[in-house]
Order: sequence, then structure tokens, then C-alpha cells
Amino acid sequence: MPEDGRVRAAPARPRPTPRPQPVARKKAGATSWADLTVPDTPRAARPEPEPERAWTSGVQLIEPLDHARPARTPGRTGERQPARTFDRPPSARPARRPAPPPEPHDDDREWRSGEPHAFVTPEVEVPADAAEGWAMFSDKPSPHVVKAKRRPKRHRARTFFVMVVVMSMVVGVGYVVVTSFGLFERSAKAADYAGDGEGSVDVTVRYGDTGIAIAKTLFEADVIASQKAFVKLCLADSACGSIQPGTYGLKRRMSASAALAALLNQNNRKSGRVTVAEGKTVTEIVEKIAASTGISVSAIKAALDDPASFGLPEQANGNAEGWLSPGSYDIDPGASAAQVLRQMVERTIQTLEARQVPPERWQTVLIKASMIEKEARRAEDRPPMARAIENRVAKQMLLQVDATVIYGAGRPIPSDEWVAARKDLDNKYNTYVYPGLPPGPISSPGVASIDAVLNPAPGDWIYWMTVNLETGETKFAVDWPGHQANMREYSQWLENNKS
Repeated sequence: MPEDGRVRAAPARPRPTPRPQPVARKKAGATSWADLTVPDTPRAARPEPEPERAWTSGVQLIEPLDHARPARTPGRTGERQPARTFDRPPSARPARRPAPPPEPHDDDREWRSGEPHAFVTPEVEVPADAAEGWAMFSDKPSPHVVKAKRRPKRHRARTFFVMVVVMSMVVGVGYVVVTSFGLFERSAKAADYAGDGEGSVDVTVRYGDTGIAIAKTLFEADVIASQKAFVKLCLADSACGSIQPGTYGLKRRMSASAALAALLNQNNRKSGRVTVAEGKTVTEIVEKIAASTGISVSAIKAALDDPASFGLPEQANGNAEGWLSPGSYDIDPGASAAQVLRQMVERTIQTLEARQVPPERWQTVLIKASMIEKEARRAEDRPPMARAIENRVAKQMLLQVDATVIYGAGRPIPSDEWVAARKDLDNKYNTYVYPGLPPGPISSPGVASIDAVLNPAPGDWIYWMTVNLETGETKFAVDWPGHQANMREYSQWLENNKS
């Protein structure tokens, strides 16, 4: 069957070239068939008589000429003769035999209205009056065609199969969702141990763990009998959200309520805590880690010399400055220096990914944020300062940030040495002589500085000046005269606060 599903007509057999027929002429005064004459033709020009065939589109009717061929009337061979005429009544004409029914096709076909010469089904009734020659195909379906029953279409089976597959997938997903949230067992009692437990076991709660993750950790350590009991307890008790990361000394086979109470008790924490403030450098962070964990400074520096050991991204170019995120960390007993540094780097990456910063921009964002972290003291000054940095970079101006000069010098710079320090070409972080951004971050920026870089305030500022060292108040200017006014205000503050 064609791809479009339509029934096509049977190809018509080609009409053979008709054999020249003799033209009968009626004698003058002839009244019967015997009186007709046919022009004489040489014997060699006449082929042997054969049954005469009549053709229709798609159906062949055979009309044998049983009667004797009439005599030819005299005339020249090849001469065009007028059409022959017969005076014989219709009853004397030989009856035509109807064509045999068509052979059955592979597919049952049915007559389609409006499509001439379409296939008919094998079930055909030949009328009695077919001898009169009317049983030929026409543009209208024959009243004697008996329609065959349609076969079920194959695409219906395919559609049913697809529907079954889709419904199975929907049921499967629904089952997973329902069972994940415990809707089937909402009224059932979850398995739970009784009492405060026995023995001892160390359990670690990771940074960012949810109540479900903590329940899984407790269940795998055989602290609780089922995850469901602990999750239901967390949903009912908001104190579950205050569980801090770290390693806890717990007991086995504890009830869910006893396990939760033990996790909220800070006396059960065994890990040391390291807190890193915003704006600290790697040197300061190394000293903080050593003081809080007991890990030696040399071990921490050795880990810093192997960036791959603590997951430092390639964008950092082997320098961990700016990538050790500030914040509080719980260090497990026996943790190595590389493991401690890895926690800090991972948190920095999480902060950037949470803000959808492309990896190729990570280093640039940290460089700008580190300068803002060192220069700005108030939260409201960070977005305008980020805009001023962007404007200066766009205008190809020198950044002239004092914090970068101090970082490159590696020490605090006294006021009487500032003029020489700003001209120092050996300081690669000297933004008074080198255009563009410094080679890398100059501190560990906090989340507020990173957000300021990603969302700078609108404005045309290109200068900023801290006019009050006690409060950190900073003023911004769009041109040099405005900046000079801010500088005079700062000088006045120094004059008023000499003590």
C-alpha cells in the first residue's frame, strides 16, 4: 500500500494498434446481411483472422467474432472508406462475454468514491445483464461491488504500544516521587531504636549537608534504625537546621530524638574550628590554620606548593591567593593540610558557581573583588567602587590602587615612603605604573565584594577617596576637580585628628 494510505487505480494495459478492418458497403437495393459486399484486397495483404479484442481501462473484454466475415466491396487497397454500417437488429448481434473478475490483491482494497478506476475487492458479483456490455468501469462505484472488511491499520498497534510505554514511565516516576517523600508510609510508624544507645562511633557532618543527608550518614553508621524516623523529626523540629558541620562522637543504636540532641550538643564535636576573616592573605591564613589545628606551617606551605593536591583550578596559575574562601571550617581530627586547603577552595568555587560565573571569569572576578575587599570598609561603598574600577579599565586609565602597591611590597608602607613606592617598577602589583589589573588577587574576598563586582552600581565615577579613617567613609568623583575636593576633606580630617 502507498505511504499516504490511498488506494491507487490499476495500471491500464496499453491499447494495441487496431488491425485495419474492411469496410462493408451496401449494395443498391440490399435488404439483408447477405447482400453486403466488401472491397476485394489482395491475399498477401490480408492477415489471418484472429479474435477481435475490445479494451477498457483496467479490464479486458474479449469479443470473438463467431460470424462469417462479410464480403468486401470493390475498392483500392489503403483507400479511406466510410464507416461501416449494419442493418442487423440488436437481437441478431453476438453477446459479449463479461471480463473475468480481477485477481485478488495482497491487500483488500475497496472502491473509493471520486477516484476513477480504483481497485475493487475480490468479492464481485457479475450482473446477469453484463452481456449487454454495460459492465465497464466508470467514475461511479458499481452497485454490485461488495465491500470487504477493513484490516486493522498497523499504526493503531504502534500508537497503543507508545501509549503503554508512556503510561508506564509516568507511573514509574510517580512511584519514585511518592516513595522518596514517604507518602505511602505517612501514617505508618517508622522504625526507631529506643534509648540513648551503646558503644561509640564518630560521625562527620559535611558542609552543606541537608537533613536527609545527615539521616543517611547516621543510618549507615548504625546510629539510628531508619532514615525516615530522623527526617520526620527534623521536619517537626526547626532546631535540626542549626546542626554545625564537623565530626561528632555519638553512640550506636540511638533513638532519632537522642541522635538529634547529641548533634546539637557542641560538647560532642571533636573537630577543630578554623575561622578566616575577609581580606586576609595566604600568609595570614596559613598561620591561622596552624594555630587552630596543630598542623605545622611547613606542612601547609608544602601543600601550597602542590596545587593539584588541594584542587586549585588552573585559572589560579598555581597561586592560591584569593582562592581560600573566608569563613568558619570544622577540621576533622587527623586531617592533612591539603584536606584543609581543599575545603576553602571548594567553598570559593561553590560561591562562584552559585552566581553562575563562567569558569574563564573566575580569576578576573576574584582580582577585582580582592581590591574592593581591601579598599572598602562599608558595604554601601562596594558597588560604586566596583563601577569606578570598571570605568577606569574601560578608559584604559591606571587603576592607582594603594592596596595593590602594599601587597606587592610585602609590607606596610610608611607615609614618607609612598612617593617612592608608587614609582617602584620592580613591584609587579604597582598599579601606578602598570596598566590594567594586577597579576592576581591580593586577598581573600568575601561574598559582598564578589557580588559588588558582578552587580556594580550605575555611575560615571573614576575616583574614590576615604575621607574618614575611623568610620571608613568613602566619597566618589567623576573628574579631577571633584577628587581634589575629596582629598582636601581627607587632609582636614587628618588635621583634626593628629592625636
